[in-house]
Amino acid sequence: MRRKFREAKHAAPERVEEILELIRSLYKIEKEAREESLDAVARAALRKEKAPDILSDLKSKIEALQPIAIPKSKLGKAVAYALGQWPTMLRYVDVGEAEIDNNWCEHAIRPLKLGRNNFLFLGNLESGGERAEVFYSLVQSCRRLQINAFDYLKDVIERIARDSDTPMRDLCPRAWQSARTATENASLSTAL
Repeated sequence: MRRKFREAKHAAPERVEEILELIRSLYKIEKEAREESLDAVARAALRKEKAPDILSDLKSKIEALQPIAIPKSKLGKAVAYALGQWPTMLRYVDVGEAEIDNNWCEHAIRPLKLGRNNFLFLGNLESGGERAEVFYSLVQSCRRLQINAFDYLKDVIERIARDSDTPMRDLCPRAWQSARTATENASLSTAL
């Protein structure tokens, strides 16, 4: 929503700036939660305390733009998008695990988007891009789980080469990490 209003700022600069300022106020709440290292429950409580008044003002200002915004204009699209997503957007207040935006996801897929044309011919013309997508997905999953992607890929490729009957669910990063942790814990208890 923020991005769409930023793109439409030229249409009604003062009114859109008011909306962007309210959105910045919501991000200040998130910054406070991060600085205080709040868990999900405390984060939701902080949002419930501070965000509702801001969100109410924000919705009022967006609704006030609706009559003057031409539907096909950037401003009209920003207003329609914001009001269409409003019930979904409000969920972040109640769910402390939810982020206020999807920036982490966009950062995770950026390398794939940038490399898409470079990897069209990885392997062959028909499936090169698909192979790159699989590898990028695995690497990003490893990053999210704090797994060394090189170690993971090396081990999985070696296991597939030795035993192609290994179930795929056992080779996914989360299952691989769990199995590896269990093996390391067993080794430690045996050594003691």
